[in-house]
Amino acid sequence: MAKIKSPAMLEEYRNEILRKRKYYFRTISLCGGPGCHAQHCDEIYEAVKKAVEENGLSENVEVKKTGCHGFCEMGPIAVIQPEGIFYKKISLDDVSDIVNRTLGKGELIKELLYPDPENGKPITKESRVPFYAKQKRLLMSMNEYIDPCKIEDYIAQGGYSALCKALFEMEPMEIIEEVDKA
Repeated sequence: MAKIKSPAMLEEYRNEILRKRKYYFRTISLCGGPGCHAQHCDEIYEAVKKAVEENGLSENVEVKKTGCHGFCEMGPIAVIQPEGIFYKKISLDDVSDIVNRTLGKGELIKELLYPDPENGKPITKESRVPFYAKQKRLLMSMNEYIDPCKIEDYIAQGGYSALCKALFEMEPMEIIEEVDKA
């Protein structure tokens, strides 16, 4: 990556990242938070990456290990986009089914879906899981999209645009006023 010398360069780099990513048909985001670490999320992540590769899905499926998804009691958690599928308490034993059935064929695995506490029916989407449904997630709203070890993920989501604006478009007093407002 070249040194960013203007807002236009940052936007150009961001667009380049997004162009490369548009070819992914699905993205699986595996929680890498502390609670999920205690439940072997690193081994699950490596197993998913390996299975995706072995099944010839690398061109169409992106595998991410992200920050905490917040619902530690249900970890390890996987969220699959673009559908928003929410799988709870996944294990190494589930990897083959997740890769072959869900990532490969778009099928749901009922046993991994969160059961509705009122009627027991499986909830397929993360946004409908009661734990998340009434939340307005601010700090963790981008977790499933950003691998904290990949700066490109942050830039792809608009990261550093405010810094770029401050460095190249604002005067020092404007920056101070902005910080005071915040």
